Amino acid sequence: MLNRLSIRARLSVLIGSQVLFLIVIGAIGLAGLDRAAKTTQILDKQTNRLVINEELRKNLRASLLDVASRAHLGVLTWKEGREQLAGAAKQFDRDWKAYMDLLPAVRAEQIKKDNVPERVHEAFTQLRKLLEAEDDSNLKLFLVNDMDPLFQPVLASLVNEANEEKRSSLQILNAAVADNSRFFNFNTGAFILGLIAVTGLGLAVYRSITRPLRHIAATLTLVSGGDYSVRTGLAGGDEISRLGLVFDELLEDKVTTLSEAERENDRLNDSVIGLLQAVSRLSKKDLTVRAAITDDLAGPLADAINQLASETGAVMAGVQQIATQVENAASQVNSHAMNVNEVAKQQRGEVEQAAVKLVAATEGMNQIATLAEHCNGIAKQTIETTNTAADSVQSAMTSIQDIREIIQETGKRIKRLGERSQEISGIVDIINGIAERTTVLALNASMQAAAAGDAGRGFAVVADEVQRLAESSRNSTAQISTLVKNIQVETGDTMSTMNRAIDQVVTGSQMAEKAGRQMQESTRATADLVRGVDDIAGNSGNQARAAEELLHFAKTIREQVDATGKRLEEQLQHTNNLTLYAKNLVDSVRTFKLEA
Repeated sequence: MLNRLSIRARLSVLIGSQVLFLIVIGAIGLAGLDRAAKTTQILDKQTNRLVINEELRKNLRASLLDVASRAHLGVLTWKEGREQLAGAAKQFDRDWKAYMDLLPAVRAEQIKKDNVPERVHEAFTQLRKLLEAEDDSNLKLFLVNDMDPLFQPVLASLVNEANEEKRSSLQILNAAVADNSRFFNFNTGAFILGLIAVTGLGLAVYRSITRPLRHIAATLTLVSGGDYSVRTGLAGGDEISRLGLVFDELLEDKVTTLSEAERENDRLNDSVIGLLQAVSRLSKKDLTVRAAITDDLAGPLADAINQLASETGAVMAGVQQIATQVENAASQVNSHAMNVNEVAKQQRGEVEQAAVKLVAATEGMNQIATLAEHCNGIAKQTIETTNTAADSVQSAMTSIQDIREIIQETGKRIKRLGERSQEISGIVDIINGIAERTTVLALNASMQAAAAGDAGRGFAVVADEVQRLAESSRNSTAQISTLVKNIQVETGDTMSTMNRAIDQVVTGSQMAEKAGRQMQESTRATADLVRGVDDIAGNSGNQARAAEELLHFAKTIREQVDATGKRLEEQLQHTNNLTLYAKNLVDSVRTFKLEA
């Protein structure tokens, strides 16, 4: 049945069945995963409800029992107990709302019928009142008598709900495990069956393709061994069957062609024998031979051989004439080559002499360049020294100007000192006058004391002491006057000296400015000299490099001349060989038998 389908159709069926198999397996797997995901969601919700249920029970115990017990024991103050109780009530409301939101509607209605939140709020209210009343005895009675009746139904309801959640979760989990086992078994069975089906189909397609191919290969093996009677004999509508039919037709055509080729081969053998005889005479240098022209395939070849012999004879005649001319031309070239070789030897000697002179010139240029570089260095050092001297002269000019200003300021102060000495002289004259008048008064007092007798003796002593002081003052003023006059004289001499120093400073400043200008001119001249020496050094270096390059060129020329001489000698040898070859060519051409 598969032989009636094309190979493309078979492969399409095989691939389609594999894709269908994968789709079915994938769909079964996705269905199982979807059920498992839904089961996981349900279990996750139930787990969350169990966690919140446990949190509710734990918080109720911690909020009510712990707060009441700690307040009763005095661990908490009444105020702290009320605050913690209020926070616990809010936390219970939040947890209860979250728990009710997770419960299914039916179970939520059932729990509402148990009045769990109302009982809890009642317990919170009673405990809050007790804490507000701050009555420890009533609180103790509440813990002993009222706490359990209020909390046990609530806790029992929450515990029952938790147990119901656990039982439901266990049932859902067992059902999910059973479903997964069924899906696994079904999927495994479907996979094995599909794999067997796809494998069987693949083997069938493989055999439907390889069996005719092996038959064609066996037929080709027999044909290659020389058995042209075999045929594939394939029947069907696929590509391989059509290939077998085409191969059988090709064999039929080949057998017919071989029969005709055998007959044509016999005729061709006779013509080839004639051609071989003509070629044998040609191989003996007989260019006058001509082959018989037939109507078979050898006819154009015989015609070509005859044309080749005719053309070759004509060419060999021309070659014989040209060989004679080449022999004569080679002899002339050999003579010219010998003359050129002699001229090259003379040029080689002249080039060597020029190279020796260029070496000497290059050495001289290098020495000139070295001296120019040395002069350039000395000139640069000179300009640096000149610049330093110019800077020193400028500094000296600045210092002289400062000295001039200091001397002028000193002269002004000395002048003011002379004026102050004049004022001191006036004061000394006043003191001297006072001393003279004091002396006169002392003499008068002494005279009056002497006239008074004993009563005026004490006054006489005072008058004598005043007189001595007046004499001492007069002597001191005389000394001060002498010192002031000496100071005035010295001040005058100093002013004269200062004026002469100022004149000399002015003269020195002018000379320093002149020296500075001369140093600047010397610096410019030295800079020009440096640039000139630098240009000389650069040109000398360029000349030295040019001389070295010229020497290199001379060496290159000498090497080229040597190489040219060697090439000319080789050319002379080749020319001799050419002459010999031309003679041999003439002798070789003369061995051919040509038409007259």
